[in-house]
Amino acid sequence: MSLSIQNWVNQLISFVGMIIITIGIYSLMMSFGWNEFQSILIIYPIAVFVIGLVYYVLCKSLWIGPVAILIGGIFSVFLFMNTSFWIWTMIYTVISLLGSLVGKAVRQYHKQNA
Repeated sequence: MSLSIQNWVNQLISFVGMIIITIGIYSLMMSFGWNEFQSILIIYPIAVFVIGLVYYVLCKSLWIGPVAILIGGIFSVFLFMNTSFWIWTMIYTVISLLGSLVGKAVRQYHKQNA
């Protein structure tokens, strides 16, 4: 297996892992009976921001983290929530994109100062 194919497979495995983590966060919010207001407005936005940031640092791709959040959110909307939660999935995708952008800015800052 060449290095580029192995790299692609590793990124695909981590992408699927991020989708599973996203679905898991939604299911944890529902199973622990956390306050929905607190979960929707505080806990989950922080989690998706960190996921976007970490995923940019790991894969150096701006879009993969937010796409993983979007796909995981779509699955979770139909598994755990109703379709009115769709707008929150879009908001979380944007928050994840902001996390990726912050990761990119931090990476560029460190490259310039290194």
